Amino acid sequence: MFEITYLGWQGWLVGSGDVHVAIDPLLLDQCGRAPRDIRYSSPTWPPAKFTWERMPALDAVVLSHEHADHFNIPSLAMIDRRVRIFLPQRSSIATRTIIEELGFPLVTYLPGQP
Repeated sequence: MFEITYLGWQGWLVGSGDVHVAIDPLLLDQCGRAPRDIRYSSPTWPPAKFTWERMPALDAVVLSHEHADHFNIPSLAMIDRRVRIFLPQRSSIATRTIIEELGFPLVTYLPGQP
């Protein structure tokens, strides 16, 4: 059975059987690079009530682009390092480097590529 779960903000969890893929997961209530006291906080509506106990094991994460609310480094840091990260091939070298330095296997993709 195909399942889709809204994670909040722009994030989704899609799955079928034992395969689960997170798309642009924002697992925290803050994003951005500003000092913590002036960051845009609680961007999710309804407010995120994320718990790992309810999250199935992930097989992959798809990042659509490099904005901080889609490519959220603190959220990625919460994910098992064996999970493959899919990233648009035209993403910056800095983004690729961060993902690799975090220890994730990186797979790049082009538009229209299955």
